[in-house]
Amino acid sequence: MKKFSIQLVFICFLFFMYYFYSAWVTNLKEVKNDLMFELFDPFKLILLGMIFTVIYAAIKNLLFSRFVNLKQYRKNLRDNILFEFDNTISYLEALKVIIKDNNQNEAKKSLKTFKTIVYKPDYLSDFMEKLANSLLLEKDISVFNGAVEVISTNIKQNFENERERILNNQRGLKEINAAEDYYTNTSWESIRYNLALNNFDNSKSSRWKISSLYISKFKSSLFISFLISSLIFVIAAVFMKINKVSIDNYFFAGFTGSILLISLAHYNISMFLSSKKMNIKIYWGHLVLYYTIITVIFLNITLNIIFFPNVATTTQEGQWYNSELLNFLKNLLYIVFSTMLLAYVFGGFLELLEDSKFNLKNSVKTFVAPLVIFIITLVINILSIYHAESSYYVVNFTILTAFWLFISVWNKFFSK
Repeated sequence: MKKFSIQLVFICFLFFMYYFYSAWVTNLKEVKNDLMFELFDPFKLILLGMIFTVIYAAIKNLLFSRFVNLKQYRKNLRDNILFEFDNTISYLEALKVIIKDNNQNEAKKSLKTFKTIVYKPDYLSDFMEKLANSLLLEKDISVFNGAVEVISTNIKQNFENERERILNNQRGLKEINAAEDYYTNTSWESIRYNLALNNFDNSKSSRWKISSLYISKFKSSLFISFLISSLIFVIAAVFMKINKVSIDNYFFAGFTGSILLISLAHYNISMFLSSKKMNIKIYWGHLVLYYTIITVIFLNITLNIIFFPNVATTTQEGQWYNSELLNFLKNLLYIVFSTMLLAYVFGGFLELLEDSKFNLKNSVKTFVAPLVIFIITLVINILSIYHAESSYYVVNFTILTAFWLFISVWNKFFSK
């Protein structure tokens, strides 16, 4: 959540700066300052190039990673079916005996041999990391018996499914799911593995980690909800235009609310059905907290949309920085800044729950400080609604920009 927030803020800020810079350069031309115009006009292309570079990297990372994984999975599939599945299954069968007997010397040898294993899903690599840490601390490794059993069962089932799929020349959704199971830590196979680990480590942090894997699947419901809501509200907008009914801020606020309600309904139904089908435990109390957080974030977006100013009435003639476009972008940028700040605050809070790091330093750095910034900017924004002064926006924009700049630099160079 934090990484996504920073990326989205950075992209939106670059977009705004491009239009702001373009407006300033255009104004130089209009006031006949030819020297300054010729000096600064070429930099628009540099800024635009930066924007597309960042957007490409973000899209590749956030949206196209699934397709990249699928391509890599297809590339290795033949070798996996011919011998790599067998190698991994044989390795795990031997490892199960070693773990059951708590044979630490043999476990160390197996850990070294693991480097030769080619077919190793994300959850298998994670398991070997945990096994290595336990061996380092000379802990009882027999507690991993259930987890390694689940891993072995998963991979055996994958082998049968993939072999059958190849024989029947099947592609599509099954292949995409297989690639997701292999590369991601949010697949149902990974969740089953984490639940097996939780059987012996029934700590709060472990349960929160599993719940975070559950809620990671909310993005699929969000996407489906966005498509459904878009269809509904586009049809509604057409009818409103035909009947000459004006579309105001409440219309767009309703669209946001619709996305929230449909996504929550879809997610709850899918989670309930999945829990019954796979016989897995759902920590509904944790999910309720996640739902509350998601609702608050959407409420923040909705209220900002409702109180979104009429940019046409705030435009001042003769002021290049007060054009209708820039006023619209400034207010839109505030919504992104404040919403992502709220997401960052809640992300920090959930991080504390998942890692069980409730000490003063971590709490202030991860949760309290961002929350204070959000409250300050929220109060300033409320004041700006009742007092139409640009100084409020300037102060708010400065605070939020400084915060996100600090967070970006900190996460890039100082965060572990």
